[in-house]
Amino acid sequence: MILVVDDDNDRREAIAELIKMSGHNVQSAIHGKDALEMLLKTSEKPKLILLDLMMPVMNGWEFMTEIKRLPQFADIPILVVSALDDTKLTQLGAKVEVLKKPIDIPLLLKNLAKYEA
Repeated sequence: MILVVDDDNDRREAIAELIKMSGHNVQSAIHGKDALEMLLKTSEKPKLILLDLMMPVMNGWEFMTEIKRLPQFADIPILVVSALDDTKLTQLGAKVEVLKKPIDIPLLLKNLAKYEA
C-alpha cells in the first residue's frame, strides 16, 4: 500500500488514480494528522508515503517528526512532493526523496517502480 498525503483534492485524487493504475494499493489523507490517525488504525504498513509539505492542520514537516518518533513507522520511505527550494529540502534527512512540483509523471512512475506490488 502507498499512502498519499496532500490537501489539494484534485492532485491527491489524480496521484492516487495513477498509483492504482500502476498496480499498487493506495490510501489517501487530506493532511498530516489525518495520515497519522490512519497509520495508527491500519494493520497494513505503507511501502511508501507520498507527502506534500504545505498543508493545514498538520503539515508535512510535523508529520515526519511524529512518525519518526514511532518505531513502527520510522522506517517507511517518504517521497516528498514539493515546490520548495532545494535548501529547505536538504533538511529532510534519511529515507526521504524529493519530487518537485509540478509533478513529472514519468519520474513519479520511476519512483513508484521501486515499490512494486
